[in-house]
Amino acid sequence: MFRPEKYPRSGNVRDLSSGLRPVFINETPLFHTILKCTNSKRIREDLQLPNVIKIIVDIDEYVYPTSRAQQQQELVYECHYEYIPDRYVLISDYILRQIFNKTEAECNQICNVEGPSCTFLYEGSFGVCSLFTTPIIYVSMDTNLTECEEKCNEKTGCLTMSSWGPGLDRCYLFNVNYSEIPEENRANFTGDTISMKMCI
Repeated sequence: MFRPEKYPRSGNVRDLSSGLRPVFINETPLFHTILKCTNSKRIREDLQLPNVIKIIVDIDEYVYPTSRAQQQQELVYECHYEYIPDRYVLISDYILRQIFNKTEAECNQICNVEGPSCTFLYEGSFGVCSLFTTPIIYVSMDTNLTECEEKCNEKTGCLTMSSWGPGLDRCYLFNVNYSEIPEENRANFTGDTISMKMCI
């Protein structure tokens, strides 16, 4: 908790610990006023603070109404995709194992046992359960490029998409940038697409 040992009577004071500018009351920094209230956990009700939503005072400590973490959560990022046509990511290095003659529920249970880094693809017509590990975070069948992109927007941490084109229509989502995928795991195939999420 930031505790100023010296506080000026006027001027534009900035609390460097939070990056927020303190509110002033009659040319006096807000924390100067609060620090005078050392015998109470509340500021007197008759103290008008129209610009302050909430102030918590405990002895000579205080916090600002909006923390830096809260401000960061409120930031809105604009994202778009950059595409590399006729490219896809080889997935063999990211397959944990394949199990046959399983139901989808059994496949899900097995993946849960593997841990939080596991995701799976269940091919019901063959009863095949394929388990994957990170950087793959999601796999689906019968998913075109647009649908794959929508799923990437929904999934936290999705940075790269590998969309297998018409005829296969598979969607693989990765939680790493395409530049972090080893060169030996990149390949060419007509109709496939690599999509890289860019957020600013």
